[in-house]
Formats: sequence, C-alpha cells, structure tokens
Amino acid sequence: MASLRPLDPSLAIGARPYRGLVLPPPPPRVGAGELLRWGAVALPGRRGFSCRGGSAASAAERTKEKKKRDSSKQPLVHLQVCLEHQVKFGEHVGIIGSTKELGSWKEQVELEWTPDGWVCQFKLPGETLVEFKFVIFLKGRKDKIWEDGNNRVVELPKDGKFDIVCHWNRTNEPLELLGTPKFKLVGEAEKNTGDDATASENIAPEDFEDISVDGDVDLAPEAESSKFSGQWQGSETVFMRSNEHRNKETDRMWDTTGLDGIALKLVEGDKASRNWWRKLEVVRGMLSESCDDQSRLEALIYSAIYLKWIYTGQIACFEDGGHHRPNKHAEISRQIFRELEMMYYGKTTSAQDVLVIRKMHPCLPSFKSEFTASVPLTRIRDIAHRNDIPHDLKQEIKHTIQNKLHRNAGPEDLIATEAMLARITKTPGEYSEAFVEQFKIFYRELKDFFNAGSLFEQLESMKESLNESGLEVLSSFVEIKRSLDQVDNAKDLDKNCIIQVFLTTLQSLSSLRLVLMKGLESGLRNDAPDNAIAMRQKWRLCEIGLEDYSFVILSRYINTFEALGGSDLLAKDVASNTIIWDTTLDALVIGINQVSFSGWKTDECIAIGNELLSWKQKGLFESEGCEDGKYIWALRLKATLDRARRLTEEYSEALLSIFPEKVMVIGKALGIPDNSVRTYTEAEIRSGIVFQVSKLCTVLLKAIREVLGSSGWDVLVPGVAHGALIRCFCARSHSLTSAKNRSMSCNTALTAITHASMGDRCHTLP
Repeated sequence: MASLRPLDPSLAIGARPYRGLVLPPPPPRVGAGELLRWGAVALPGRRGFSCRGGSAASAAERTKEKKKRDSSKQPLVHLQVCLEHQVKFGEHVGIIGSTKELGSWKEQVELEWTPDGWVCQFKLPGETLVEFKFVIFLKGRKDKIWEDGNNRVVELPKDGKFDIVCHWNRTNEPLELLGTPKFKLVGEAEKNTGDDATASENIAPEDFEDISVDGDVDLAPEAESSKFSGQWQGSETVFMRSNEHRNKETDRMWDTTGLDGIALKLVEGDKASRNWWRKLEVVRGMLSESCDDQSRLEALIYSAIYLKWIYTGQIACFEDGGHHRPNKHAEISRQIFRELEMMYYGKTTSAQDVLVIRKMHPCLPSFKSEFTASVPLTRIRDIAHRNDIPHDLKQEIKHTIQNKLHRNAGPEDLIATEAMLARITKTPGEYSEAFVEQFKIFYRELKDFFNAGSLFEQLESMKESLNESGLEVLSSFVEIKRSLDQVDNAKDLDKNCIIQVFLTTLQSLSSLRLVLMKGLESGLRNDAPDNAIAMRQKWRLCEIGLEDYSFVILSRYINTFEALGGSDLLAKDVASNTIIWDTTLDALVIGINQVSFSGWKTDECIAIGNELLSWKQKGLFESEGCEDGKYIWALRLKATLDRARRLTEEYSEALLSIFPEKVMVIGKALGIPDNSVRTYTEAEIRSGIVFQVSKLCTVLLKAIREVLGSSGWDVLVPGVAHGALIRCFCARSHSLTSAKNRSMSCNTALTAITHASMGDRCHTLP
C-alpha cells in the first residue's frame, strides 16, 4: 500500500509511558502555568497517532469509519492519476474504485490518452482512504480486463493538488507523490480542471522547499547554510578538474596499544574503513552486538564520540576504489536509527543511555525514500552537463562533487557544495540564473540527505505529518519567531519588552516540542514501514533541534536580564512586589521542562517544577505565623533552587563520568588533536540547555541570599582551610609563587582568590 501523506511517527505498541511537565500557557500569556504528568495532557483537537500501513481489507474498514464524517464539510483534494501503459488499438483504460468519484466499484471512469500516458483528474474528499484498480475495456462491451494483485490503496491528505504515476499490474508499487501537475491534459480532462485546479497550501514532500505554514510565513530561508559550516574542522575544499581525490589524502596513524573490547574493535574497524558508509557500518555492528547494559552504554559512548568526529571532519572519509551510491549510507543509517530508537524506550535503558543516544541522532544521514532509491541525488548529474556554464566549471562540479558523491559520499561533499555555491553566487550575473537556481535546489537536497538543515528547514520537512492542532502550534511558533527577528532588527527597544518576547518564544517552543514528544513517546514498532521510520527520524531531529534552540533563547534571556540588573534587580523588586520574580521563575520552569523532555531525571524535574510554581502561586505575605513573610518565602524558594542546582550538577557529573576517559582513549588511538580531546566533554556540558538552567539558578540564588541577608558567595569546597589568604588577578604559577614569597615563608599553606587562570585550562572564574 502507498500513502500520499507521510506517516505519523508514533508507531505505537506497548512501551513505557513517558511522563513530563505540562507546559506554561500558550502565548501571548506569559505565566508559567501548571505542571502535570504528560499522561494527563490532552491537546485540544488532537487525533491519536497511527501507522498507516496494512492490508487492503483493513484499509477498507478505516474507509467506512472515515465515511461517517460529514463529507460536505471536507476540503477537496485535486488528484491527477496517470497510468503508463500501452494497449491494443480500440482498447481503452479506466479506473474503478471505492468512492463515488471512482464509480463505487460499479462502473469504471474512463481515462484520457496523452503522449505521457492515460490521465484523469479527480476532486476527492480530503483525509479519505481510497482503493482503486485500473481496467482495460472496449467501448460498448461490459467485460473488462482487471489488474492482477490487491487493490491499490492511498490515503489522501486534508487538501492539496497532487499527481500519482502508476504502472499496469504493479499493484504493490510505491506511488510517488508530485505536488505540481506533471502532465498536460487534453480533451475533457483539460476542461474539467478549470479554476478549481489551483495550487493548495498542502504541497508534496518533493516540494518541501517551497511550502510555508501559511501564505506569508517562510519557515526555511533559501540561503541558510548547513549546520556543518560552523562545526567543520576537516580539510578545506580543493576544486579539481580530474579525479584527484587520492592526492588530497593524508596519512593517518592508529595506535591500538593497551586497547581491548569495544574500543579495540572501533579503532580496528576505522582503520579498515576508508569511506563514510563503511565507518557507519562499524557503528551499526557495535550497537547490534552489545548485549548487557554495561556493554550497551560503552558501545553508545564510543559510537557517539566517533560519529561526532566524523561529522565535524576530524576523522576524514576517503574513497576506497568502490562504488556505492548514497542509498547505501541511507540504508545503514536506517538500521542504526532503529537500534537507537529501540534502546531509547527500552525497559532497562538508563538516563545515561538516553543522554548519549540523543547526541548520535544528528550525526546520521537521512533515509527518506528519495535517498534510498537506486539512483538518488541525480540533480547534480544534470547540473554538471549543462551547456550554459563554462567547461572548466563543469569539470570541477563533476569531479569535485558529482563523481565523489555517487561513488563514496561523505560529509566533505556538503562542504564542497557549500564552497561551490558561495563561488557561483559571489558575483551576481556571472553565471546563468537557471544554473544557479538548480544548484541551490541541489544544495537543499544535499542538506536534507545529511540532516544538516537548520531547525526551520527540518520543521518544514515534517510539517505534512502534523495534524490540525499540531499545525496550529507550529504556526504560532513561527509567528513568534518572526516577532523575535523583528525585535533583533529594532533599535533602542526597551529591554523589558525584549525579555517578554524571549519568554513568549520559549513558551511557544516548549508547546511545539511537547507535540513532538507526545508523538514519539510510544516507541517504534517492529513492523513499522520504512517511510514511517523516515518521518520518525525527522520528528526526532526536530525535537532535538528545538532543545538546541531553547539553549540559544534562554541564553539571550539571561544576558538581557543581567543587563537590566539581574540579581540586584530581583533583590530590590521583592520589597515592593514579585512580578519580576514571577517571570524569571517562568523562564526557569521552561528550562527545567526542556531538561525533562530530554529524558534526564524526569521525576525530579517534575517535582522541582511543581515546587517552583507552587511558591510562585502562593506568593509573598507580610507574615506567616510569627515569622516575617518575606523571610519564609525566600527560604522556601532557596530550598527549591538549591534542588534545581543539584539537578544540573548531577547532569554535569554524569557527562564527566561518561566521556573524558573514553574520549582520551580513542582520541589517542585515532590520532585526534590533543586540544579536541581535552575540550570535548566541557564543550558538551556548556552547549546543553542544562548549562543555561544552571546559570539562571545562580542568578536567582544570589538574589535570594541578598534577600535573606546571607553571604553572596557560593561554597565551592566546604571545610576548614589553614594558611595565608592572598589575592591576585591571574592564577599563573609564577604569579602565585611571587605573591607567596612576598608575604610569607615557603612552608606556609596558600589559599588564593583570583579573577582568572591561565594554562591548559583557561576560564573566567565566577
């Protein structure tokens, strides 16, 4: 069976229920709202997710259920059907199916002949399951020749204009969805199109680059660069006019001294795997062979580190003399994704497992149907053979991008494509507009294959699978993001207004992420069809992308808030009212909400969020019993903020227990630069939403201590210290030694207060 609508990715069978925080109220209201278990949440108008795969019989049952709706209120789908088949002279082709427009299985509808095949245009009710077959008949006779096999079954989307192409007797073939008319109609078919055949907002997956949430909102800006460009640490692109890829290769060294188990297998596998698909195969093998909980976590950690270094170019991919198109990579990626999703919702899966799994998903290529086809990404071949570009440029495109991509695709191919795009667009008018446009389209396709598009490009690619309520949430998020962009471009705007826009954006983002998490929480079915798994990957990448974007927005919120006064402003505000406290606590609740969505100590996140909202709703009284009301309020809030701070510290400690040792082991074995090895874990900690939650906790705790009249310092190491206390601006070994020599004898213990430190680890201290 084929479906015109990408499948919803929930694909549920009994899986552990996912509990989490209910979001703050949707915009424009700013309050943080209530926190509940996810199981108690019901989004208005939300339909249950389901897998649209099955037999024609089950499809017929669902069709009967759909017919119970009021068809008069349903939007229409304009569907153009083409059958590519030759018949004998005098024979005609008809279509007969389950709806009245298709003859209700009683009388066939005749198709019109065109040079491209037999064509007919229909207007069908949206969101309907349709079964049909083609027949061959002679006019004036009742007997027909039917297609062999089961009925063809398609599920129509809500509305839109689509074409499908079929072939005689191939009733099990996947039906390709086209979003614009492909065939020129003749005769009555052309007359029937009329004014009703206008394009709809509901466009086919192949045309995702052109769709938006509504007519004036563009989700994916055309010139947006890939995620690779800011993270790439590999070699620069060298354009070539012949196959010189081997000349670019550098000698690598592998050191397996002291390695055993999974680490040894990974390094030996990398040594034997020159190109990307073979390296992906090494990861797939490690994940599929891990059996117990400990070996599974170890395999996940090594795989996550390895994939990250490949993704950023620190482990280079080369040609090996083989010839495997990108569909090979896509198939392996699908197998890895299945393994990861099965682990994600496994009964014995730990929070550490989930933490590592989430870091692997963005490093896998897409396995959408267009990339698993036998000959994917063919547009670059047509571009390389155009007659409107110089010969030398054609040769560079052919040998640098086309041939390399079709023989041994790797992340470096996207970097090369970006470099070529920058080159051909540097001087407007230098190259033909049609050529540049086609190259831009290819660039978008390649970003899609590498899953390297921006968050909004990813959201664009999965929009078709959202139901009506989900689309409303997405539309709201895009509108609020556009308002944020306008704020960024405005001058001399009040910072209080900016704070509110940031908070509203965070609330809308959380609402959208909740929609995605609800769709994913039931796990992956063993018999899920390939197109549903591919859409599930898009959902997963979108929710991870939303987490990353929440890091950016919360960071900007904190920076703007500190520019307004930060903890000092909070401490002063509590004397008159707690409005600023309320909005700041809202931001913290949303941040903790994001941590919960990511699977880190979900129950603890729920408890902390509920406590924060409880203290916020309770408010501040002049007195509580015989105690000062402000003092009791501050003590309550401090206890919960300390709890939230501990949550973030436990996350950092988990990363420190997971990565440093293993990064050092395989980094040395694979020849990774020392600086990349040393900074790996710290970069992971500082790039996560938990880091921003920790920063916001620090601001709030400092204000609370001022309200309580206690010290404004955080205790880093509790205990008793003996010796001399000195102060210096920069903690360097010679500075400390000279300060010590000036103040006391060499045998005296030293405690230093310093603003900064220098050396292998250089940071600004709090």
